[in-house]
Amino acid sequence: MRQRLLLVMLTLAGVAIAQVSGPSMGLIFDPSQSALRPILGMPGAATLGGPVNPGFAISSAVVAPRQDYALAVRANDSSVVLVRTGAEVTSAAIAGARPAPALMVFSPAGTAAALYDSASGLAQILTGLPDLPAIQADMDVSVLAGPVAAVAVDDAGGTVLVAAGPTDAVSLYRIVRDSAPEFLASFRSVAALRIDGRDALLADPAAGAVYRVRDVRRAAAVEVIASGLGAPIGVESDSAGRIFVADQGGTLTILDRSQGAVAKLSCGCSPAGLFRLSGTATFRLTEPSGAPIWVLDASAGEPQAVAIPPAADEGGKQ
Repeated sequence: MRQRLLLVMLTLAGVAIAQVSGPSMGLIFDPSQSALRPILGMPGAATLGGPVNPGFAISSAVVAPRQDYALAVRANDSSVVLVRTGAEVTSAAIAGARPAPALMVFSPAGTAAALYDSASGLAQILTGLPDLPAIQADMDVSVLAGPVAAVAVDDAGGTVLVAAGPTDAVSLYRIVRDSAPEFLASFRSVAALRIDGRDALLADPAAGAVYRVRDVRRAAAVEVIASGLGAPIGVESDSAGRIFVADQGGTLTILDRSQGAVAKLSCGCSPAGLFRLSGTATFRLTEPSGAPIWVLDASAGEPQAVAIPPAADEGGKQ
């Protein structure tokens, strides 16, 4: 009897382990738990897992595009820490990083990041991610007029785009390492800025438009991709050449550059932006708030907006 009970217990434990180590859509920062949490399962059948425990509380975090690590701000001392999740959770402080950066953004592949410190006006460029992280440059952006709205960095950490300026007059600048900022173009507002290969994508909610900046390292010619979009606050792309736009009102627009097609759908939510998850074209739309978390899944078949139900307080960190 005891042997049979032990076998049942081991079997159940094996099921639990399989559930935790099974398919995952990536990570999300949950402010209510001061922790990162995994999104377990697949689009349309996902749940929010319990908090990951790196040994300290987190006040803010951004997740790498490949969902294999995150940059986090430790709550007790505001230091920037690299947190890796998987079979084992590990963390390491980023030497030389200024505390509590106002913005932390990854390059497209997650091999570099930019940390913007509003107090000093410095954009610190972090390269060698995730294995050998090191601050390679401190770029002074305090000379730019107006507050910084958005930052983007390429995978080598050599080219940085900064959108800065007052309301209705935001300027886009290019900064090459060890060089002065170079003005590229002006926009009414900038809510999202992404480097996309040799180009960059920019969402301007005040103008209701999305722009492409071609060849950001050289000519940097600006063209309108789509207009009349309401108030776009998120823009992303995939390897198939599609561009995804999220509007504050909940309209999701998918532009297929190869076929010249435009598709629209509603998420029935109020997007905070487009945040890449695991998969070829899966993006989180909303933040944890006690309500369902909405996701755009365009990885296969017809694009659809799917919900992840809110997790009950599990009363502990795993």
